[in-house]
Amino acid sequence: MQKILILWVLSILFSSCYAYKPFTDQPQNVVLGTKYHFDLNNGKEMTKRIDSVGADAYYYSKGKRLEAVPFSEVKKLEQGSFSLGRTIGFSALVAVGIAVIASIVYVVAGLS
Repeated sequence: MQKILILWVLSILFSSCYAYKPFTDQPQNVVLGTKYHFDLNNGKEMTKRIDSVGADAYYYSKGKRLEAVPFSEVKKLEQGSFSLGRTIGFSALVAVGIAVIASIVYVVAGLS
């Protein structure tokens, strides 16, 4: 039972759901330090925290160096925001799941 409680607490602590909304404004108007989801022209996707914006690219930190994503490579850009509702919903779903599993284990152990 103690392991189940630890699992439940860790699930709630480490669950954070982000919602991404399309960003259609000028590149210079991005909010620095915010997560953005990039859909690139070559079919790749990535989520990065933008540190700065240059004349022709977004810049993000990768280790101790800055990496660039040129504006011309970005097909779609979405701004991330923390979703309290999704986080609470996911945490509640995990809690219900753990309670159901714990109940089943308790009943099965009681029948033996």
